[in-house]
Amino acid sequence: MKTICFYFQVHQPWRLKTYRFFNMGVDHNYLDDLTNHAILQKVARQCYLPMNALLLNLIKEQKGKFRCSFSITGIAVEQFRAYAPEVLDSFKELAATGCVEFLAETYSHSLASLRSKEDFEEQVKLHTALVRKEFGMKPTAFRNTELIYSDEIGAMVAGMGFGDPVDEIRDPGVVPFGRLGRGQCQLGADGREMAHHGHGFGVPSRRLVPPVLPGGALPACGELSRRE
Repeated sequence: MKTICFYFQVHQPWRLKTYRFFNMGVDHNYLDDLTNHAILQKVARQCYLPMNALLLNLIKEQKGKFRCSFSITGIAVEQFRAYAPEVLDSFKELAATGCVEFLAETYSHSLASLRSKEDFEEQVKLHTALVRKEFGMKPTAFRNTELIYSDEIGAMVAGMGFGDPVDEIRDPGVVPFGRLGRGQCQLGADGREMAHHGHGFGVPSRRLVPPVLPGGALPACGELSRRE
């Protein structure tokens, strides 16, 4: 029987305000602070806080057998700090259980892997440092923006020391990661919306039943992130 590990991708973009010609040279704030605040507060109430409470309860109910992973962008964390610190605290509470893994990714949910190796590696380093600072963990698994993958990207990821990249498999008969040769987390395309879901669109109305194997804990994507 196969094990299942849910992973939740968390991202909130910075929304830009209407910037007119006469603002040039006068107004150097390009962000729509009111919209960013309003949206994050709404999503925090409707999703982040209730969902994290649900996951924490499942971990406690199952005595650590239920485990999951999060992939949180750096700019999402920036907005949590600015507009909803209680959300960041809820993620830290989950991290403290030892049953939650935080994946590495690009800091700003960017497409840097397609254009610049240097920029890609710098963003991953910034994100890894953020995860260590906020959650006290060193990520061991990696997911690229929108699960973009190629052998070239895989080589860059392996070069940064990650052995468990997350990818989706469109053809069950074709296994990617040709150049890595280490552990991988693979998501079937048909099940992607179940296993890989943006953590920001509301909590399911039905109670989540944890996929726990008899007598054993579910692994995260490879191993749980190493605690600092």
